[in-house]
Amino acid sequence: MILALLVVTVVGVLLAVVVDFAGAGLSIAPKARDARNESNYVQGLVDGAINNIRGSSTFGHPAPAPACPAFPSAAGIAGPGGQSYSVTCEARTPPLGAAADQPRFAIHALGTGTEGIRQVGGNHQLSIKGGIYSKGVVESVAGVGNEKNRIFVNGSVDAEGACIGNIDTSDETGIHCPTPASGTSFGDDPAYLAAITSTGPDATDTNDLFDIIGADTTARKDLGADPIPTCSGNGPVTFTEGYYSEHPGTLVKERTSCTGSLYHFTPGRYYFDYPGVWDLGAPGKTTVVGGTLSGSSVLGQTCDPTSPGVQFIFGGSSQLTVTGQGGIEICAPTASQGFPGTPQRISMYGLSALNGNKNKTATASAPTPTPSLTATAEPKSTGNPKFSPTADATSIDGNSASATVTKNQSVATLSYSGFAHVPKGARVTGVKVRVAHGLPPVNVKSSLLIKTDTEPSPNVNKAVAVPATCLATCLVDIYPSGAATAFRTPAWRDVNTLQLDYIAEIDNNSVPTGVSTVDGLELVVTYLPPTLQPHACVSPCSALFTSTVNLNVFLHGTVYAPSAKLAVSVQNDSGTVFERGIVVRTVDIIVSASSTQTAEPFQLPAGTPTGRRVLLRGYVEGVEKVRACVEFDDAAAVGDRVRIRRWALLREAPSTVSMSFCP
Repeated sequence: MILALLVVTVVGVLLAVVVDFAGAGLSIAPKARDARNESNYVQGLVDGAINNIRGSSTFGHPAPAPACPAFPSAAGIAGPGGQSYSVTCEARTPPLGAAADQPRFAIHALGTGTEGIRQVGGNHQLSIKGGIYSKGVVESVAGVGNEKNRIFVNGSVDAEGACIGNIDTSDETGIHCPTPASGTSFGDDPAYLAAITSTGPDATDTNDLFDIIGADTTARKDLGADPIPTCSGNGPVTFTEGYYSEHPGTLVKERTSCTGSLYHFTPGRYYFDYPGVWDLGAPGKTTVVGGTLSGSSVLGQTCDPTSPGVQFIFGGSSQLTVTGQGGIEICAPTASQGFPGTPQRISMYGLSALNGNKNKTATASAPTPTPSLTATAEPKSTGNPKFSPTADATSIDGNSASATVTKNQSVATLSYSGFAHVPKGARVTGVKVRVAHGLPPVNVKSSLLIKTDTEPSPNVNKAVAVPATCLATCLVDIYPSGAATAFRTPAWRDVNTLQLDYIAEIDNNSVPTGVSTVDGLELVVTYLPPTLQPHACVSPCSALFTSTVNLNVFLHGTVYAPSAKLAVSVQNDSGTVFERGIVVRTVDIIVSASSTQTAEPFQLPAGTPTGRRVLLRGYVEGVEKVRACVEFDDAAAVGDRVRIRRWALLREAPSTVSMSFCP
């Protein structure tokens, strides 16, 4: 009996305890459930914020990018129990503190109005890897015959103007056209620096134009002006860095015996200010490779992007066109070369007055006549009779040499072996000869015979008549434009080797004699000295760079030409890859239905080159509950890889955010 009472007592006590705990558990369970729901909900919002950033190529960058967006909005959202939930986002510095070595956008157009990023024809999708930004429009022209035209951007689409036609993006927030005014500063010209910054030389700038043309600052020996290419038989034609006022194709064809179609531009800086168009497809095909050769003969792999490269800088009216079977591959300079503008890797640079504050002397200037260039030696006379005394015909000084020519006898000639020089590298626009007669010619007609040591036909050994009206002093244009002799305006080296014969002969066979008196000859040359000139595309110029059919274009470096137009076609099985983005005024693009190219024509090696690191903070009723440090690598394409560096559930709201949590 006692044992039974004891058992009943113990069981009762235990039941009382269990019932007490059960009651407590029943009262705590809803709170635990609510806390769990609250935690899950706010963590889910943080996941949503990650995905909201993931498809964009602009969100998450430090200023001047658009603000790192709150999610789902700054106002938050009502969650379980009617509480307010929100996630804030703060952009952190790029990982490792690295500076970007490529633009933010695969295509960045600075033109306004109807200019911008325009797919103007074809019948195919234009795919772009990396975001795009236009201060004008983004347009995909549709219509009969090109109904398949479409622009797809793996990254963000921002335009200050309209987005017209079929335009899609991986960005879950859609296309931003027009982008809000408060977020436009990140679309301004990045004003990258060229590898050559001024004409110089001066004490404060060691990266001027004369550095690349080998100037001796004392003797002004401009050794690198239009350096003559070299070759071995029909092998590669080798160019060295310098200032090119002559068309590279003309330089090869008229200054060398090279017949090879591969033009190799060795590592360095090349400044081009030649007149006209350098067409790599006509006549014949030309393949241009710039940088360190890789050993491969497959275009697209012929230069090594990790080794020293080249920067092609275009000024004046120079243009480059790839047509026919021509091709070009350029590997941009590396940081090891120490050029201005690094770490940006720019393969093609169009000088612009827009960024003249950075490229100090990139301002337009007009050719001006030089002071007269006098003969460097006493002329020699041939014929019967001869001019005498020849010393008096050396310069225009009031003293004269004379010759009496007779019927049926040989002519009298004064031969000038050379004149004072124009600067090496000068871009010559005109050459005239000042002819001074001591006394008006009597029964004599005269002419000037052009001779040089360097200049090819049709200019060599061409005669230009001295007008019969030239009785005292006159200017004779020895390279008249549109002349039947088809003279070509000479380059500076032709002027500097110019030789002239002044030829006098009887003017009328009905008279027995005539007299010619010559005070002297001088050259008057109009030219631009070597200088940085903004690129100016004037009629009939259409674009700084144009590509048309059956072409191959591989630029392993950024194209930065903020005032220039590009016209790019992608066709057949050819390759067109602008690998590190373009910054231009406007670009017209055609992707033909025949295109089988799988790589995006315009791309960035990484959607965000240095990554984006953001601090996400999840709040419930204004109290921080979750903190996440998230890194977007975008190594292959925008949004392809996300790394959660740290994730913390907070029991108490901290008063400050520790930078060490997400530096």
